Amino acid sequence: MYAQWSCNRRVFVGSVLSGMAVAGHRAQSSESAARKLIRPPALRRGDTIALISPGKAIGFAHKPETLDVAVAALERDGYRVKVMPHAREMTAGKQAGNIQQRMEGVNTALRDPDVRVVMGTVGGGGTLDVVRNDMLDWDALQHDPKIICGYSDLACLNVAAYLRFGLITIDGPLAVFHWGCQPEPPRYGTESFQRIVGNAAPAGKLKPPATFSRNPFEFFGEEDMARRLHPTTPWRWFNRGTAQGRLLALTPVQLLEFADAGIHVPLDGHIWCLDVWTGSDRVCNALQGVIDRGMLKGVCGMVVGRPASFNQETRPSTERWDSILAAAVADTDIPVLIDVDSGHTMPRMTIPNGVMATLDSTNDLFSIDEPAVS
Repeated sequence: MYAQWSCNRRVFVGSVLSGMAVAGHRAQSSESAARKLIRPPALRRGDTIALISPGKAIGFAHKPETLDVAVAALERDGYRVKVMPHAREMTAGKQAGNIQQRMEGVNTALRDPDVRVVMGTVGGGGTLDVVRNDMLDWDALQHDPKIICGYSDLACLNVAAYLRFGLITIDGPLAVFHWGCQPEPPRYGTESFQRIVGNAAPAGKLKPPATFSRNPFEFFGEEDMARRLHPTTPWRWFNRGTAQGRLLALTPVQLLEFADAGIHVPLDGHIWCLDVWTGSDRVCNALQGVIDRGMLKGVCGMVVGRPASFNQETRPSTERWDSILAAAVADTDIPVLIDVDSGHTMPRMTIPNGVMATLDSTNDLFSIDEPAVS
């Protein structure tokens, strides 16, 4: 059984879930996922958001009290917030509890009928261990679909849920990074999130913010915000073309980690959203590895986030990255849009995994063409 996915150059026919196995259970067929994409209910004021820490501890790279700032900001926006068990914990290994404790936090959120959004607090690593664990309650999520939201390390949970049973998931804000900002969360990021998860309509054409910071960490007040924010630079076409495909956001490192864990993440028929940051040798090596393994076969297009610089504002060198990327798309019409506010910079847009989108260099267009929620 197969799914049909539209690309500008072809109609791709293939198994979006082929070879995907999570926690020892083989995923259902791609035809079922394609025909029955699950759009979770839209987020409304008064709904409950559960905050989870399936990987690194908040205190690993953030002030622990920033979580309280984030909770208060979410509540001011009209949501109820539940902080899951162990979300504030930190082990000697800088994780938010051991694997069983982190699993308990995720499952508590998935099983709670009041929770409409399951949102990560921070990234940093460790979520893939939760995804692979046979105690993760996928049945609860499939029975009661919720908005799964976060980026960076949380992409592991997002992508697994999308591939496993066709749930549209949200590569969107992490609570501490966005709502933990002071004096307030950046409007661009909040509006992008609400536009995607609070409205059962296509988001349409996307645009950059007026200002941005290369450092993805939360702002610590007006002075810090004024120092770090700079006038935006335009999104740029690295390779020209036109494509329509389903969005899928994860880094090259994560793509290889999934593969090494025996979990196949096909990019066929998708517009791959990825990014690069300071100290990018690991990321460059991973991108080269993705290419060398033939994992770009059938990809419709790429959206590359602005290069990020943790704890500084200078633009990192992308010479090697650009060279690898150029070789990968040479002599093709695969559209590649770069310097987009979709990676590890601040503020960032929200990307719905599994939703149809368009890249069109002729009309300078990046648009989301389907709703992410019902």
